[in-house]
Amino acid sequence: MPIPSATPTPDDYGLVDLVADIRQFQPRHVQIYLITRQLKPGVPVRSRAYNRFDFQPYRVDADAELQTFVLDRVNVRMATFVDQNYELTPFEVFPAEENRIVFRSPRQGDVGAFRNLIDTMTGESASLSQQTGADEPRLTRDNAESILPQVWAYCVKFQPDDPAHAPFWCFQRYSSSRIAGLDAKKRVLNFTSNTQLHLLTGPTFIFECYINCLFHQDQFYIFDKDKFEQIAGLDEQYQQRAEEIITTMTATSGISGLEHLAEACAKNSLFRNRLIQLSNRGLLTTIDSGRLAKMLATAQKHSKRLPLDAAGNISLSCVQDAKLLADLLDDAFLESDQTGYLYNASRKKRTVV
Repeated sequence: MPIPSATPTPDDYGLVDLVADIRQFQPRHVQIYLITRQLKPGVPVRSRAYNRFDFQPYRVDADAELQTFVLDRVNVRMATFVDQNYELTPFEVFPAEENRIVFRSPRQGDVGAFRNLIDTMTGESASLSQQTGADEPRLTRDNAESILPQVWAYCVKFQPDDPAHAPFWCFQRYSSSRIAGLDAKKRVLNFTSNTQLHLLTGPTFIFECYINCLFHQDQFYIFDKDKFEQIAGLDEQYQQRAEEIITTMTATSGISGLEHLAEACAKNSLFRNRLIQLSNRGLLTTIDSGRLAKMLATAQKHSKRLPLDAAGNISLSCVQDAKLLADLLDDAFLESDQTGYLYNASRKKRTVV
């Protein structure tokens, strides 16, 4: 089977090539893993340490029916990116556009502690490099009740017949809410005949195989950016960065009510990422009297009100105020020179003349 060899992925290896390669696999090439995530021993629950989690893959013995189902679902998912003309582009933490985009990121890129899991599963972790084949930790009926509540993601591996050829590793974020049978008050029933329901024993889980990212030849192909960031732990790193920004603003900006900014970040990851963008562009430390006057004038023109305290400083009173502040700092309120229409454009590309 002409699967690509284990050499660095060339720059011209695109989505069409990726989809074509996966289509050549057969059900017998499919391997399935459930991946747990736990705090490392001795690490406090509230710790924000970059590398505070341990990931552990557990091999799942799959029959031919499950292997066929998984292969079919992955092929359907992958074909979508070619059929709908998705663009392959380098990974960006804060991209200007995410529609019909597949991101590509090298293993050495910003993929958080998830890199340790990749090293483990590809046999490049010194501590677990010998745990292959029959020696791999496996999910069994005996250990399922202790392992399933800790499942963080699952992996579908396509293993070519020739070990010299690079495998494909597909990942999907998973939630314990999709597991049943662990709570004695909630059980799963199925029909054993046309009229009789039967109480299933032991845990069961929903397996839909809607992959969020794929790893092949030292490259990540990211189909769902938010889910990838959750799997890799980047989402938590971004949240930590937003909290640091708000702490700095509290001490230096003169703005009150910043707890509402923190609330907006906690509720909406896109808003949180936008705040980090504003900080990276230096827009959170330049609110002098001149800038404030322009912000107030813009808000008034667009029938908005930026609240001030008695001293004339910005005073946020709710999440909507925090969002308005971000819009004003981001130049989101614009007026067309041609039509005179007013717009709120949070995503835009600056023209360099």
